[in-house]
Amino acid sequence: MKWYAQVSELGVFSGLGVSLARLWGATFVLLGLGVAYGRVVGSFVLEASRSPLLNIALIAGQLVWVVLGAYLLALSLASLLFGEAWRIRVIVGAGRPAPASHDDVGGALDEDAEEALAPIRDHSAAVYALFGVSMVLVYLGIQALTSRYIAEYQAAGYYLTELRSESAEARIRGLRGIHHPMQAQAPRHPRVQARVVELVSDPAAEVQAWAIWSAGKLGYGAAVDAILPLLDASEVEVAVEAAHALGRLEDPLAERAMIERLPRALGDGPRLRGLVLGLGLGRTREGIGALSALLGVVDAETEVLVLWAMTRSWSSDARDAVLERWASSTEASARCALAEAIKFVVGEADAAWVRTGTRGLPRDHYCTSVVWRDRSWDATRQSAPLVLVHGEELQTKFLKAAFNAAGPGLLAWLEDVELDPTYADEARILAGHMIRTLRQRGIR
Repeated sequence: MKWYAQVSELGVFSGLGVSLARLWGATFVLLGLGVAYGRVVGSFVLEASRSPLLNIALIAGQLVWVVLGAYLLALSLASLLFGEAWRIRVIVGAGRPAPASHDDVGGALDEDAEEALAPIRDHSAAVYALFGVSMVLVYLGIQALTSRYIAEYQAAGYYLTELRSESAEARIRGLRGIHHPMQAQAPRHPRVQARVVELVSDPAAEVQAWAIWSAGKLGYGAAVDAILPLLDASEVEVAVEAAHALGRLEDPLAERAMIERLPRALGDGPRLRGLVLGLGLGRTREGIGALSALLGVVDAETEVLVLWAMTRSWSSDARDAVLERWASSTEASARCALAEAIKFVVGEADAAWVRTGTRGLPRDHYCTSVVWRDRSWDATRQSAPLVLVHGEELQTKFLKAAFNAAGPGLLAWLEDVELDPTYADEARILAGHMIRTLRQRGIR
């Protein structure tokens, strides 16, 4: 590490060291060029670049400017601290003793040379310390004067570059990548949000679908106006994702638009299910009436979604339609979905009906779990399932409904259920848990 103690030997800064003014002037020019470089590069990598590798190279170039600027700044500061003699000897090289000849092996410098070199050796550590401080100061200064573009690039720059790519595959990769659990900053970045909203209108349907999904999952309310017309998109995948996203965004205008389209979507299963699921994701109350009109009309798969969507808001508005459908339904899977819905719509006035109905159910009627899976940001694994119907005994569902309905005598009734062998074992075990919960609440 002799590059400071023997700067003159490099032969590149000798002309600058002739005067202190020239050295400081060169330092400010170099720092100014570094800032100008940063402004140009920052604008390019954050707003226009489509190549992550090019971005890395350009940012590495910025770091070179930092090192060079810090180097000159440290020399200028050292010249102020240690005086003209130090500057002339170290930077310009005047007065430096010639190195010993190779033939003088074992010889020693004369006393005058040792005395001349002593100050240089004494100040080497200090100059290295100045260089370290200068590195920090120059980096922070360039960051401040270039709107902290390096930090901004670290937060979201890679994904912005992917989202601008000419490759549809890269744009999709960017749309999925911003959902990575370790990426806390990128989804909140204004540039990322704006770009995702732009991609809602991407010419590639697959990119468009992923952009709509991203906007909905991340809660980008600014995307509502762009997504709303896509409920009528010719590509079914896009229309379905639009309904899901609008539901997640819980926009009242979008909710009404989806409700209006329900009757028109009859006969088009994927679009109808997309609208129903979207209303459910938005926990609709206004759409309960339109959804209830679909009960007994749509296929079994769609009816499961309809019942789930009707009960997402825990509103009693769905009660009459659900109980009426229960009374007319005999198909096993349909009754499972109805029993799942009953848990959320009954009240205290229904307590007696639910308890009586529980006893009349078959002991061995097990309901298979029904789930829906959303898109996943990770191509190697599925998303967490959204449970539409829990896998459990039909009696268990009614037992939960009875617990939710509450009403007088609930504890005594549960105690009877726990001891009654005509109930499924699962239901009796659950009754025991419910009894302990009520007692913990002080109910006797």
